[in-house]
Amino acid sequence: MTTGVFAMVFGAAVLHAAWNVLVKVNADRLVMIAVMMMSQVAVGMVVVPFVAFPTRKLAIYLGFMCA
Repeated sequence: MTTGVFAMVFGAAVLHAAWNVLVKVNADRLVMIAVMMMSQVAVGMVVVPFVAFPTRKLAIYLGFMCA
């Protein structure tokens, strides 16, 4: 496994653990989830201009995965 792949997997695990901790320690879980979703949308809007649009072949697979 390359270092980049390891870093991405480890980062995903850390973010997942942080997500669970934040939701479980907050008294109003629904509000916390809404705040986290809004922050993810904000980060996504910043990142999207720097990412290439998926090719047609990949878009078909993405469409099936999201259905």
